[in-house]
Formats: sequence, structure tokens, C-alpha cells
Amino acid sequence: MTTTMNETPPQSLELVATREFELDQRRAKAYSESGYWPDAASIAKALVKIEAGRSLGLPAIVAMSEVHVIDGKPTLGAGALASLVKSSGRYDYRVLQLDDKHCQLRFYEQGQVIGESTFSVDDAQRAGLLNRGPWKQYPRNMCFARAMSNGVAWFCPDVTSGRVYTPEEITATEEHTIVDVLADELEPDETIDHADDPEPFAAADDDDVEWEGEAPHASA
Repeated sequence: MTTTMNETPPQSLELVATREFELDQRRAKAYSESGYWPDAASIAKALVKIEAGRSLGLPAIVAMSEVHVIDGKPTLGAGALASLVKSSGRYDYRVLQLDDKHCQLRFYEQGQVIGESTFSVDDAQRAGLLNRGPWKQYPRNMCFARAMSNGVAWFCPDVTSGRVYTPEEITATEEHTIVDVLADELEPDETIDHADDPEPFAAADDDDVEWEGEAPHASA
């Protein structure tokens, strides 16, 4: 069998994959033994976080902090979701409103508005989340996390290859309190002219998912 100059022999691809996996195992061993990540106390748990992050294009060290496996489900912090949107080269978002009661995000595709995602304490109340776990201490962060997660799922699911939940969506109990601090550093973009939005910069249907918060707004 012959191969062209532009083709990589299957044996070479297999060798690269094997070496990559062995390197990930060494990383997982170092990360688990460091003690910096309590949820990755074993090599196997650290490796799962690394591999989950790799599938989303996250460096191993970032995956260790942003990927959390809760009740057997890999989740991703809102900060990492926001970063994937910003770095996609195709999508972007703007913070229209962010406070302890409400978060409103506007999403763009190639500079065009494609919809908005909002989440409020009223939504949290209806879902039975208010005054529980991180919602009691960090309502602003939690509103941002839910609005971001829903927005990514509704408008740009291809950046995560489908629905990816934040840790807070899987559980909001005191047992698993993982709060993304990104929202504390964000302020609404008051420079946006909502009548003339600035230019910033398909995945499977989720019909069986019950969305929390407002339904997505279709763009005009």
C-alpha cells in the first residue's frame, strides 16, 4: 500500500495517539498527587478531567480547574463556556445586564445578533434553587452561569459539541459548591447601542431538555 505526501500513515497516527495518552497519564499522576484539586485525588479522576477538557479544546491545566465531574456527569464552569464562545472565531456575546437579581446576555454569530439568554432569581425561585447552596451566597454569579449555559445550548452548541452543563445545574446543594468568579469581574457593556449593535469580533436538537429561564428569543 502506498501513501501520498499529504497522508499520514495509520501506524503514525496510532503512535501519536498512544504517546499522547501516555503523556496525559503522566500529567494526571502529577496533578492528582499535587493535592491542588480535591475532586481529582486519583490518577483516573484527573485523567477524566483532562480528556473531557481535550474534547473541548481546553489545555490540561485549564481542564483540571474548569471541568468537574458531578454524579458521573462532566460539567464545565461558566467562565470556560464564556471563553469557548469568545475564542470560537464565529460567536460572541455581550453582557446587557448583570446584578444579584438578573442576568441578560446577547449572543452574536459573525457579528449578527442571534438571540438573548436571561436568567433571574425568579427563575431560580420557580426551580426551587433560591436560598440553597451557592444561590444563597452568590446570586449574581449563579444568574450569569445559568444564562451563559442556556445561551450556549440555544445559540452556539457547536462550541461544546452539544449540551454541556455547569456544575450548578447538576446540583445546587451544599455538598457540591463550585462557584465561578467570572461574573464578579463582569459589568454590563454600557457602550452598546441596542438599536445598532456593534460587530463583535449545528448541533443536535435538545427537544427533551426542559430549559430553565426564559425561552430563547429568535432574531429578527
